[in-house]
Amino acid sequence: SVKNLPDVNISAAGHLTIQAAGGAMPEGLQAHYDAGVGVSLDGGGKVTAWADQSGNGRDGTAPAAGKATVDVADLNGLDVVNFGDNAHGNNSYLNVAGDFEAEVVYTVFRNDATTWQNYGAVFGRRAGRNANWLFDNGQAGRFHGNQLPESVNRDGIELSANQFDLSATGNPINEYMVLRVDYNENTPNTNTYYINRNDHSASDLMIAEIIVFDHTLTSDEENDVGGYLASKYDIPTTFTGGLGTAFG
Repeated sequence: SVKNLPDVNISAAGHLTIQAAGGAMPEGLQAHYDAGVGVSLDGGGKVTAWADQSGNGRDGTAPAAGKATVDVADLNGLDVVNFGDNAHGNNSYLNVAGDFEAEVVYTVFRNDATTWQNYGAVFGRRAGRNANWLFDNGQAGRFHGNQLPESVNRDGIELSANQFDLSATGNPINEYMVLRVDYNENTPNTNTYYINRNDHSASDLMIAEIIVFDHTLTSDEENDVGGYLASKYDIPTTFTGGLGTAFG
């Protein structure tokens, strides 16, 4: 018999998505942001809000001077929220609603250049340095040594704990990637968060999707989440799984 056939979907805009068959979204989902769903713009095309798709109501909202935009059909025919272009600075971020614990973050993103233009993060705590990882300004992919993550994986490849250089895979950080970051356990408690910013600095990132969990996933669960993102955005990885339902 034939098993594990992929899901094939055609969007209203005519985009074809072939989603690998696999498991369900793992338990412990805290927040989920998809640039193709729930992004609100003002009259000037600036992002005012990014709706959380997890059902937990953890929407991201822009400060008064928000500057992010949407790059339509930028990645495999899918939209990306653009916090970059080397000009947005520390106003280019979103405040996430609610207090909760983010233990692990999966994301599809790229940097605007081959080196980080600021200290920042895809998804970071609003205040406090303990466990609050950030990128190392001016470097080609390293995380700052002040608070390193517990572990980092790019495109299915576990990176060395020596500041977790994302360029060590041979691909620069201005190429889209599937990234997993596990927070360290220095302060395992609830916090408030930013999208595209940490404690004090925003980044120059293009972000397609963010999925946040309250615990480290099993290897099978990670293979499914990573495979879902890799298949959806056509990014070469070592992941072989997928999610049985195409989310977003």
